[in-house]
Amino acid sequence: MKKSKNQVWLIALILVVVLALGGFFVWRHYDNSAQGGSVNRLNIMNDKQMAGLAIVYAHAKYPKNTAWNEVYEEALNGDLQVDAGKKYAFAGYTVSAKGNRNVYVINQEVVFTANNWQQKGKATLVLGDAQKQLCEIKVVDAYNYIRDHEGIGDWRAIGGKLKVPVAQNNAASSNSGNSQSIPDLNNRQLAILAGFTYDKGWTKIMVKDQAKDDNFGPDYGKTKNESYFLTSHGDPTSRLTFKRVGNTIVVKHLDTSLLKDHNMSIADLPMKTYKYNILDLVQKYYSTSEQKQVVDDLASQLISDSDSDD
Repeated sequence: MKKSKNQVWLIALILVVVLALGGFFVWRHYDNSAQGGSVNRLNIMNDKQMAGLAIVYAHAKYPKNTAWNEVYEEALNGDLQVDAGKKYAFAGYTVSAKGNRNVYVINQEVVFTANNWQQKGKATLVLGDAQKQLCEIKVVDAYNYIRDHEGIGDWRAIGGKLKVPVAQNNAASSNSGNSQSIPDLNNRQLAILAGFTYDKGWTKIMVKDQAKDDNFGPDYGKTKNESYFLTSHGDPTSRLTFKRVGNTIVVKHLDTSLLKDHNMSIADLPMKTYKYNILDLVQKYYSTSEQKQVVDDLASQLISDSDSDD
């Protein structure tokens, strides 16, 4: 009798193991089929959709990354520039594509590439910002991640709003070559160049007048979010902020064009963001000996706060 009970328990245990293994293999088959379906769908993505996937994934995965989140917000508004090339040089590192692949640079702030553009569903994405590489993630895993975080709608919307098609060109690769020609500018010099993009006459008068009277307080310094400010201590239109991101300088100030064109009050003016290639500004404002002397002279007269880097 005891032997019979042992046999029953043994048979029951075997049945449990068989059912568990059967369930596991059924689950694996279903999972592989689902993955295969996703891979097949993703294989037919175009390059715009690939860029959109990178943007939405980075936004969901790295909510505290300022560069990717700014790109995400601008992409939703349709204000997105995507360039492609073989490599791209940021201030801290260079991103290079493998083989005949491309590196894609978004608004000259963030970068992504992949190792398989023919079968995108089987590719691995590489994402980075101006400071460092953030991650490597399989495309199918990135897709599943944004699906689980309700990002599919944003992905489709962004993919349809890209103003510039992602295509093979020399924009990114030429940037890496041009970066060698950018002089080693300090933050004071960048402040003057940023001021020139806003109003060259205002910048000159502001610096020279305030240099004569330090009662105004600092006219240049650091903000809380690691950008810099330039101000003449007047109304809100007399202040701008700037930040270097790789080979780009991002300048923000109130859109004063609306004062005249739309009869708006200063209090109602929106903040506007402008992005300039530093090499372009150097060629425009810092290429001749006379231009360099003007910029360097103004930069040396800036009254800075004690925490600013020179």
